[in-house]
Parts: sequence; C-alpha cells; structure tokens
Amino acid sequence: MKKNLVVSAFFLLLTVLFFWRFLDGSQVFVFKDLSRYFYPLRYLMVEQVRSGHLPLWNPYIFCGMPLLASHQICFFYPLTIIYYIMPFDLAFNYYIIIHYFLAACFMYLAMRHFKLGWLSAVFSAVVFAFSGYLLSVSNMNTTLSSVIWMPLVFMFFDAYITRFKVKDFLAVCLLLSLMFLGGEPTILYITGACLFFYAVFIPERKVKSLFSLIVMAVFMVLLTAAQFLPFVELGALSDRKYLTDISIVARWSLPVRELLTFIFPFFFGSQLRYGQYNSAILGSHNQSWLLSAYVGFLPLLLSFLAVCRADKRRVFFCVAGTLGLLLALGKYTPFYLLLYKTVPGISLIRYPVKFSAITFFSIAFLGGFGLQDLVGRLKKEGVFFKRLSILLLSLAGFCSLLLLTVIANKQRVFFLIKQWWGRPLTGFYEQTFYDILNFDMQSLLVLTVILAAAAVIFWLYCEGKLSSTVFLLLFVVMVSLDLFSSNQSVSFSGRRAVYDEVTPNIKLLQKDRGLFRFFYTSELGDANRMLWGEDYNKALLESKDRLTPDKMVPYGLYDFDGYESVLLAQFREYATYFYGLEGGYPKKLIDMSNAKYVASERPLGWPGLKLLRATSGDGGRLYLYFNHFHMPRAYMASEAKTMFRDNILAYMQGGDFDPERTVILEEEAGLQKKQAGYKLDILKYAPAEIVLKYDSKGDQFLFLSESYYPGWKAYIDGKETKILRANYMFRAVVAPAGSHVVKFNFSPLSFRVGSFISLAAITVFALLWYLKRNEEVIG
Repeated sequence: MKKNLVVSAFFLLLTVLFFWRFLDGSQVFVFKDLSRYFYPLRYLMVEQVRSGHLPLWNPYIFCGMPLLASHQICFFYPLTIIYYIMPFDLAFNYYIIIHYFLAACFMYLAMRHFKLGWLSAVFSAVVFAFSGYLLSVSNMNTTLSSVIWMPLVFMFFDAYITRFKVKDFLAVCLLLSLMFLGGEPTILYITGACLFFYAVFIPERKVKSLFSLIVMAVFMVLLTAAQFLPFVELGALSDRKYLTDISIVARWSLPVRELLTFIFPFFFGSQLRYGQYNSAILGSHNQSWLLSAYVGFLPLLLSFLAVCRADKRRVFFCVAGTLGLLLALGKYTPFYLLLYKTVPGISLIRYPVKFSAITFFSIAFLGGFGLQDLVGRLKKEGVFFKRLSILLLSLAGFCSLLLLTVIANKQRVFFLIKQWWGRPLTGFYEQTFYDILNFDMQSLLVLTVILAAAAVIFWLYCEGKLSSTVFLLLFVVMVSLDLFSSNQSVSFSGRRAVYDEVTPNIKLLQKDRGLFRFFYTSELGDANRMLWGEDYNKALLESKDRLTPDKMVPYGLYDFDGYESVLLAQFREYATYFYGLEGGYPKKLIDMSNAKYVASERPLGWPGLKLLRATSGDGGRLYLYFNHFHMPRAYMASEAKTMFRDNILAYMQGGDFDPERTVILEEEAGLQKKQAGYKLDILKYAPAEIVLKYDSKGDQFLFLSESYYPGWKAYIDGKETKILRANYMFRAVVAPAGSHVVKFNFSPLSFRVGSFISLAAITVFALLWYLKRNEEVIG
C-alpha cells in the first residue's frame, strides 16, 4: 500500500509538471477543437443542466441539432461531474489534467496485474500517459476520455479469461461502458477488435471466452442505452452515410516518413508553430490529427527486446501494435485498403491515424517487460550487455560526430538538404525550413545524451556499482525527463481571455434582444477554418469576432450554420445544394431562416441589407449587415405545395416559391389555400420546448424555421398534432382558425427507451455484483 501511494504521488508530480501552467486557470486549453467545439458545447450542457433541463437539444447551430445524441458532451460520463462543482473555465482544464494522472495509474495497475515489478510498471505507465500520442489527444477531448480505460479493460479481461469470475466479467462490462461514454467510438471499436483476437489466441477455453465477450458487448450496450440509442438514431440520420468514400475516410493517414518522429520529436515541423507543418514544406502528404508521435528511443528499444522472449501476451501486443501502425499509415499502404474493403466498420472511421492508439499502448506495455527482462539478463549475460553499452556509446559518438560536422558546415549542409528535399522554398518558408533543421539538430543532441547516459548506466549496473532498484529508478527518471522535454509543449495554452472576452461584433449582436439567427457566406465560413493573428491568443479572439461556428454558443447567439462531428444529412443536402449555386445562396431562403444579420468577407449588394460594421484584421475584411427582410422564427403560411423530396430544393430555388406564403411538404395536409390575417407570439423559447400563441382568422400552416427531427412533438391546446417536414428540413403544423396555444416539446423515444433499459441493466449489474461477484461464470 505504501509503495502504491509513493507511485501515485510520483504520477501526480509528473502530471503537475506537465500541466503546471493550467492549474490556476489563468492559462487554458485552447488548441484546435478545444476552443471551437468542446468548450462551447460543454458550456451549453452545463448551462442547461444548471437551469434544470436535460441537455437534449442544441438550438444554436444548424437551425437546431441534437446535443446529447451527438455523444460529444459526454453527459453520462462520470468525470463530467467536475464541470458542475468548479468554475467552468477551471473545470475545463482540470477535466483534461485528471485524465493524464488516471492514465498513468491505470497503466501501472494493469502492468502489475501482468506480473511486472513496480518500477518496470511505473516505466510503462509514464510512457503510456506522457507519450506524444496521449498528449496529442488533449485537444481531441473524447479520445482522451476513452483511451485511458484501455489498460484496465485488458487487465480485467485477462483476469476473466484466467479464472472466469463474475466480478471480472462485470468489471469489463463497466469499463467498456465508460470507454463508450467517454465519447470516442473508434477507441471502443479498436479495443473490441483486440479483445476478440485476445480471446482467440490467449486463453485455453476459447469458446467460453469468445461467448463471454459477446455477452459483455451486449451488456455494455444495455448499460449505456440512454446514450447509445440516441447516438445510433442520430447516426442513421446523419451525413456519415455520404462520408465513407476512401478519399474522405483516409484523408489523415500517417505518412511513412513520420515514423522518424517516434524518436525525433517534430522532425518535420510542429503543428504548434505557425508555418512549420504545412503543404508548402511537406507537400500533400501530411496529417493534422496527431500532434506528436514521440515516445523516445529507449522505450522503443526495450519494446523490441521484450519480444525476444517467447510469451503469448507479448507476441499478441507486438502483432496488435504492428497492425495498428499499418492501419494508421492508411492510404500509404495496401494493407489499409484491403481492410477498408473487407472489414465492417473500417469505412466509418475517420481517420486512419486514430488506429495508432493500440500501437502506443503496445509500446508502453512491451517497454515495461523489456526493462524488466533487461534487469535480469544484465546479471546473467554481463559480457553481452557490456558490449551493448559499447554499442550505445558508439552510437552516441556517431551522433556527436554527425552533429559537429553539421555545425561546422551548417550553411552548406542545410543548402544540400534543401536541394535534396526538392521543394521550391523562398522567403518565410525557407527560413521556417531552416528553423526545423535547427530544431532537429537539438533533437540529435538530446538523443546523443540519452544514448551516452544509457550506456553508462548499463556499464555501471554490469559492474555491480548500481543496485537493480537504482538502475530502474534511473531509467524511469531518464525517460520521464526525455518525455517532458520533448512533449510538454504539446499541451498548447492560451489566455483565459480567449474564452471570457466579448468582442465588438458579439457585443453588437447581443444588444438585439430579439429571437434571430446570423448567417455568413460560404467564403467567410471557409476562411474561418483558419486562424489569423500576431499570436495564437489574438488569432482566437479575432476568430470569435468573425463569428466562427460554435464559438457564439456561450453567448446565446443562433447560427444558421455550425460545426459538428456528426451533421444531420438533411442540413448537409440543403446547404450543399444552395451554397453550390452559381448565383450564390438565394436571399429569400436566408430571409426565411430568420437570419437577421449577415456577415461576409466582401461587400454584398443583396436587397434589404444595411451595413452595420466593417472591420479589417489579420484574417481579412469582415462586413456585418442588418437584414431588413428577415422573417420571424415562426410565422403563418397560407398555402402548401406537395412534391417529391428530390424536387423540393430545385423548386425552392426558383422564382415561383414565396416562403412568406407557401410551405413545401412531402405529404398532403388537407388544407385549402386561403389567405387570412393572424397574430403570432412566442411565449417561451427553450432548448427543448417552444410555446407559441396565435390568433388566426382562417386555417393556415404554422411554419417554424427549426430542424425537423424525430422526438419533437407538437400539441395544440394540449392535443397532439402531427409535425410536418416543411421546406425540406424545417417544421410546420396545420394551425386551425381561432386562438390557440401550440407547444413543441423534444422528448425522443430513443432517449426514453434507452433510459429505461439502462436503469434496468444497472439494477441487474448491482444485483450480480452484490450476490454473485465471487462466483465463477457458468459455461
């Protein structure tokens, strides 16, 4: 117990060292999807929960979008509770930081289960938790919160197939559930595939192990049904069915050349430094998902040594890690193409580099065994390892000689490398190329020091000058320092102001207390995918002022467009069609969508627009207009046209369509065309509930420019009425004459059924744990 406390304290110390600048909240995690995606959506989740509502619906993007079903807010994930007990900005930091401490602890426990000595287990834990891979996914929040459970999953599954105890069975079910609730199904897919082959190759009772794995998967689905069923429902209605072409799925494959970055950090430039990692220098063969692949020379060397000893588990993780790497290489190998065509599920996973998760886990797993083997073999085979020390020292000498040669002839060597690289580089990119080479020289120096230090430690241990405990401690410290020096910069920070500061355009829109949306042209939307500014903080603030998707959510501003990992197919079809028109997006449809404000990178001459503000920044010009012709969020239309879905968009584009008068339906509504006066008020507008009151002199259609989605119900004076899909992707109901109250309520069946199933499964789980946990599984 005392030893475990010391180990935990060491992991805590390492975590603090890696993330010390985030601890007081003055610096915040901001890189990539953290600032533009996870922060806004989780802020919205917390606000809805604190106001007494389940976070089921996000009304701020795409004219309305499921929130819980998107699976990205991790509402049911236990560690999400931190958002409710701390100030949000601070909680956003600590949610991420805690996962690295847990990753180290979980890996340590797993390696102890696999009979590793405590210091060798610490070595594996450090490599797993602080490798470039895990630090890279700090900005892929859901990957981080899913992958940290991988060590415990393998630990308890291995225990289960050894003794077939109910408690191990339940532990695997629970851990797989946590992995899924963490928000990244890809990690669950990879882990599930590995467990399948683990059950095939490792245990003696293979049939029972495989059958048990199937039951575990079913039980996991039942436990998480409240999240699983809404997620599946959204997936079936999403654009993912269009995005399975290999040109899209394999976009971010790991280039073969980047295998060098496993031992040379940022060898081809860093995505964290402006201008370094881009097509001007690297060409089209690059990826922007994995920020760093650095694990270091020693963990790789030790993982290779571990395979020299015949052991089924070591061989398994060697093969799994290798296959994961081949899959991560994606389009650069025929292996990925073969599996893409033959293995179910591969085509749904963007991007191949994600498969490297099992590779980095395997390196950490095998590295610990390699270190433990090394301790035992050094005593028995001292002469061999003295020769190994000499070899490492020779490598260090060679690196030193190479480094000195480059320094002595720096300009000439750099020029020759540039010529060999073969890309025309001038000005800024030429200087950036030289900056990368200078950094690579520093990495070569670090490798030289590591090789020399390892050689000396080997030699001293062989001579009996060091005890095995001291030898292992030195290895752990050396690798920890190496990973810290190379990877701590991966956790990119920004000033708290990038989240808290309200920019001028946001202030302008917030002055309008009405219910409205803003719309930006496709050119501005494309430009906002990039950040522009003197530094990252200023660039983030400018991106907010340019109304970048999702960043307006915390300010309660409604965007016609947005940014999501899973987008409703109807919106993609609608927007792709109209954005792609030669004459641009039809102004009447912008009006129809309640777009009271319009933003563009260039002046617009559309009717009804009044320029409010024109600004110029590093990202270019921005023109913000007031749209006098915008239509309200809800209004009455006097007539309907019914047509096949495939014809609707073309008709809406044409001159015959008047959105103020007409709604286009996919089914007959049985209402005669009749113009009638009306008065309409919105009494309540909440994320999952909208209440309106109208007074109409005749039967009409009540049109609501909100996304059509199953789970929404409409009631007129308390009596349910059918919601019609109108104008391709919006909602309408038949509104009878007279004075009536209409209520729209979002209560999806998938969530209600899923919640019931989850509660029942949790009850069964608790009973099994209480009554049967120490018994053996029958079969």
